[in-house]
Amino acid sequence: MLLLSVIMRLKSVYCIRGNSDCSPPIRYILEKNSNKILNSHDLIIEISGGSPTQSTGRLAYITEATLQRFEMPLICSNFCKAISLKNQRLVYNFAYHWDSLYKNNIFFGHEGKTSGIKNFLFESFVNSHWTVEPSKDVTEKFYAFMQAIDIKKQNGLSENKKLADLRDWLLPMLMNEQLQII
Repeated sequence: MLLLSVIMRLKSVYCIRGNSDCSPPIRYILEKNSNKILNSHDLIIEISGGSPTQSTGRLAYITEATLQRFEMPLICSNFCKAISLKNQRLVYNFAYHWDSLYKNNIFFGHEGKTSGIKNFLFESFVNSHWTVEPSKDVTEKFYAFMQAIDIKKQNGLSENKKLADLRDWLLPMLMNEQLQII
């Protein structure tokens, strides 16, 4: 009876890591943890992992178009940290600036190690790194420009998923000669 009670309180979600995967695994969370569900304009930062040649700190962002690709809510894995900006219109500015820092290996200087796993020292980094916020006009123009691109990107990812599903459905039938191409 207790197990049934717990199962009734579980919510199905997709669990994504430092990118917005096309086919993330399904996980189950308790209803009380629904505050962990990602919203549009949330940023996901990888805080654990990396390798000797790849730092932690990879970033993905969630948009309304991202959320529409999935049938269930999204959460991020324990290896990631979700953050929200006070000004959601800065999401693309932030993502591109962050990506520039990542590509220039800045985050290697903000990593700690516990039990052999590298951890990104997020609080240390954000308290020591400063950047310039663009004017409202520039922010709005860049947001509109990037939002249109993101919608196209998300539509392409949706189409790719549908094509992959169709391939996975058709291929076994072709291999078993249940279907023929004429």
